[in-house]
Amino acid sequence: MTLTGLVRGNDTEGAGRNGADSNGNGAGGHGGAEGVAVGYLRSVPDLASPFRRKKASFSHVALAYLFGREGRDPDGDAIPQGEKRLCREQFPVLLEAYERRHGQICKSFFAQHAFVAAVITDEDEVEIVWSRQESRRNPAEVKLLFRCDELSYAAYHRLHQYDRRHCQQMIFSVVLELLRRIDRQRREAAPDLRAEQLAELEKRLDEAEDFMLRSATRRAQSHYLKGMLAGTGAVLAGVGLLGWLLSSLSLTGSENADAVLALSAGALGALISVLMRMTSGQFSMNLPVLNSEMHKTDLHLIAAARPVIGAVSGVIAYALVRSSLVPIEAAGSEDPTFMWMSIAFLAGFSERLAQDMFARSGRGLQGPAGEEPTSGPAAGLGQAVSASR
Repeated sequence: MTLTGLVRGNDTEGAGRNGADSNGNGAGGHGGAEGVAVGYLRSVPDLASPFRRKKASFSHVALAYLFGREGRDPDGDAIPQGEKRLCREQFPVLLEAYERRHGQICKSFFAQHAFVAAVITDEDEVEIVWSRQESRRNPAEVKLLFRCDELSYAAYHRLHQYDRRHCQQMIFSVVLELLRRIDRQRREAAPDLRAEQLAELEKRLDEAEDFMLRSATRRAQSHYLKGMLAGTGAVLAGVGLLGWLLSSLSLTGSENADAVLALSAGALGALISVLMRMTSGQFSMNLPVLNSEMHKTDLHLIAAARPVIGAVSGVIAYALVRSSLVPIEAAGSEDPTFMWMSIAFLAGFSERLAQDMFARSGRGLQGPAGEEPTSGPAAGLGQAVSASR
């Protein structure tokens, strides 16, 4: 978004002895390889540097067009003829310079009567320019333009190429409609948009925003899943290395082997939990630091931490059960390895279960008054264990 400032010039004199004279002749030097040598510009000082360097943003392109269109500023006051001619001459130069940096222009709108302009490039950049005068004359339309600008910025940085292009086209269609109406109102002194017309444009923006959020969430979940898979692979590789190290040191006792298996089961439990929630449509990234605005590298790192947490939770849950801090006994089996692995898997699968086990590890499954918990993942677990004995 760019708000063009209120700039004025002398309507009879030129731009000064170092600028363009009233006949449009350049002064203050000759144009070099980089651009035109421009001195003092009384009406459009923001364009002096772009004229000289041949590097321009869209606000510079729009200013050159809008000031050179009729030789008047946003208030309708005439600007020096020399500066008007300079803007006309340099407009295609600035336009070419803009396209070199931002891509070819796909669609554009330069108003014929109002001080507004907009463009969308093949790089999916959307830029809008309007003056403060238009903000005062058309506050409702400009409010929607603000929203279009914010939404297009978010879509450009959040979405993948194909989703981004579709979303930007949806937004730009609303921008075109708003700018055409603003221009027509200036020409014909037409009444403002009716409430139902504004509501229709707002509805189209709502649809574009909903599409952007769904696409951004889908993309974030995809990166999160990739991070989870990478983290799980790293944990399993570490577990394999740990098992090899214990074997080489002749420390392959049953307790050590069970602990190694508990690490693997906890990491797999975390992975399966995320996969099941994704396939059922119940997965949501609700942590304050985990949302669709994050870069993919950040998502990968946070996702990779999830199986690590699952592995640690699994081995701690195994240790708590093995040490009888959480009194669960295997029934009807001489080898409790599968029960240890099940507990480790569940601890990695359900963070709530792991937290509940950790909180109650000092007093087992009994409450402070000898009552079993009636809520939480551990509710009823005591009766199930007793029944299996």
